[in-house]
Amino acid sequence: MKTLIKKEFEIIEQGDAEGQLSSGQFKLLRDFVFDSEKSAPDFFKLVPKNGKEAIKVQNYVGVIELPDGFRIEVLPKIDLAQDDENFDKTRSIFLKMLQCMDENQFKVSDFANLNTSKMPLFEIFIQMFLNDVQKLTRVGLKSGYVHIEENSKTFKGKLLVSQNIRENLVHQERFYVEYDEFQLNRPENRLVKSTLLYLNKKSNSDSNLAEIRRQLMFFEQVDASVNYEADFSKVIKTRNTTEYENLMAWARVFLQNKSFSTFSGSTSVRSILFPMEKVFEAYVAKKLRKAVIKETEDDYWREWNVRSQYGAKYLFEVPSNKFQMRPDIVMKKDDKINIILDTKWKRLVNDDSLNYGISQQDMYQMFAYGHKYNCPNIWLIYPKNKDMDGKIKEYKEFKDRNDGLSVSIYCLDLGDKDAFSTLLAQLKEEK
Repeated sequence: MKTLIKKEFEIIEQGDAEGQLSSGQFKLLRDFVFDSEKSAPDFFKLVPKNGKEAIKVQNYVGVIELPDGFRIEVLPKIDLAQDDENFDKTRSIFLKMLQCMDENQFKVSDFANLNTSKMPLFEIFIQMFLNDVQKLTRVGLKSGYVHIEENSKTFKGKLLVSQNIRENLVHQERFYVEYDEFQLNRPENRLVKSTLLYLNKKSNSDSNLAEIRRQLMFFEQVDASVNYEADFSKVIKTRNTTEYENLMAWARVFLQNKSFSTFSGSTSVRSILFPMEKVFEAYVAKKLRKAVIKETEDDYWREWNVRSQYGAKYLFEVPSNKFQMRPDIVMKKDDKINIILDTKWKRLVNDDSLNYGISQQDMYQMFAYGHKYNCPNIWLIYPKNKDMDGKIKEYKEFKDRNDGLSVSIYCLDLGDKDAFSTLLAQLKEEK
């Protein structure tokens, strides 16, 4: 199967040349993106290119698979210090950002043990699933009580009278019964086996395929699921089934096309897509929290704590608290909010006349945060891009002289391992 790799803000064209989609493939992608009631045209835009329609990708990252198996991998637009086309480094940074997401399978995934070098995202996601399968099979598949209804030659459990009369009027040696049996063929195991069988047809990686086939041997006594929705509805969460939690999340992604995006398009096109706005927000919140904990030797940061999606205030109190105001990140000390940070996954532009691409709506929002939370120190965090190098300071501050409210614009260097220590130093200096 062929994979087309694009970065955000690049254009997917239709045509016969290398790196283009056929007209049929382009139509399927267009329908997937735009023909759904929950589509997101702000993130995929139709643009003209060489006299034909083309699609510009922005703000969504991941994998889209067309019915013929052709895959489109979209990576985030992250400007690196040296090689801007280094897909492997970009993938690595993106995976680190995914670890900060709320979805359990990313929070606990051990990316250090994954062979991500030059491997497409789809194969990396398969590796994540296989890692969780390995953890399960090492401790052993869990058995459970499975409800069975059957027309049996032996009587056990409970006789279903009406079914028995209908089925066994002339076969009185049989009994139509129902009973619970303790066995491996429980819904969770059926769904894991079905996912393995599905990925065995989809993977192009020799190492992934070998591991899939090895893991399938542990499921020889388990049937494949014949009704995904019914089996998912029977999944039980207990202290004894924690090994299945991530596996069920992945099974929904692979078997039911349950992506992480806020829209779903054509069912014939499958996707694993992530809204970068949310990924960036989660990444900044978690890394900033860790940076503050790491800096506890500095007396200044010792009593600080970082909270994300803090929603204690409302725009209006009458009637009964309407329009909750929820900053992305707040930094508190002595039970008082001293700094508010909001993340924006957007590329700033080097044009002062355009306010560097900062939207007026965002500034209105920051102004409201400052007044409602009585916090004059607001920061807007953007990803750093090369267009701004040497043309704007690391931060730019906007101030309201009447009440002392300031909004600082900060460009975070995602390729810098010390990016959050640098941000903390800047926050301390400006405080």
